[in-house]
Amino acid sequence: MSKAIIFDLDGTLVHSAPDLHAAANVLMGEMSLPALSLAEVSSYIGHGIPNLVKQCFAANGQLCQSVYIERFFEIYAANPASHGQVYAGAKAALQTLKAEGWALGICTNKATNMTELVVKGYGLQSLFGAVICGDSLSQKKPDPAPLLHCAKQLSATNVLYVGDS
Repeated sequence: MSKAIIFDLDGTLVHSAPDLHAAANVLMGEMSLPALSLAEVSSYIGHGIPNLVKQCFAANGQLCQSVYIERFFEIYAANPASHGQVYAGAKAALQTLKAEGWALGICTNKATNMTELVVKGYGLQSLFGAVICGDSLSQKKPDPAPLLHCAKQLSATNVLYVGDS
């Protein structure tokens, strides 16, 4: 029986809200709209980037166009790991778990391209044997399919999942 721990990314391993906040405010500035607080942008996190961008525009009394969502992705991709941080002790814990023989995976609803940028940006890429993203399968969490797929990629039969919601 092989053992694995699968982690969510945002809010579990990485405090990414400051990066999303920074990108949102760059976009707001480009549109000559007022900046939003970290708390406000953080309250929009968790339902996908398109929803986050729409909420940012709504908070400023504006309608969001698809071109603004595309622009947000461009801004965020340019600096996906510059304002947030890996949670204190998380990287050391991952290194210890890996050294002790645990297979480690990530299962996130974040898109693959953004996940890869964030994981690499925070220097975590060598720690994980599997990374399943929001666009890896037709189903997303909370559907169990992504977690089961990640466990299968890790060849694990005894799995613990760690996430924030």
